[in-house]
Parts: sequence; C-alpha cells; structure tokens
Amino acid sequence: MGVPRPLRWSIRGGGFHHNTWRANIHLFHIHAEFRGRGYGRKMMDHIRDWALCRGMTQISVAADLQNEPTQQIYLKLGFKRRPMGGAHFICDLENP
Repeated sequence: MGVPRPLRWSIRGGGFHHNTWRANIHLFHIHAEFRGRGYGRKMMDHIRDWALCRGMTQISVAADLQNEPTQQIYLKLGFKRRPMGGAHFICDLENP
C-alpha cells in the first residue's frame, strides 16, 4: 500500500488576465492524515513566494462547489471570492 504523500499540488506557470499576471493553482490537496498541521498554509506561503519571484500579482484557485470546508480554508488564507460566482477565488499579492 505504501506511505501516503502529504501534499499534491500543481500550478500553471501563469496567465495574463485583465492586465494581471496570475498564477493558477489547478490542484491543491492535503491528504486527510496530514490535515490540521499547517502544511497547507506553509505550501500556500511557498506558492505566494514563487509567484512573487516571477512578477505575478495574483493567485487564483477553485474548489468544488459543494466543498464548503475547502472554500472556507481559502478564505482563511486570504483569498476572496471572484465575481464570476461559484467556488472561484483570487488572492491579490500586492495587497494581501
């Protein structure tokens, strides 16, 4: 069976959206066994640093519409709901 990997994540190198250079997180998952230990916050801090070093000014992420716990975590990490509706979130790196 093997040891579970605590984190899985994937970022698209960025895109230019409405005059903003943005990192798009496509996968951000923490194995249930490792949740509540601060790994998600540390990983998100790393992603923010990664994006800032590349001149990006925003990070976007989406969650399953029915996954309210994940949506609340993104809000707690400083993301705001995008006006497009649904479970899409954006974090402005210039004014965190």
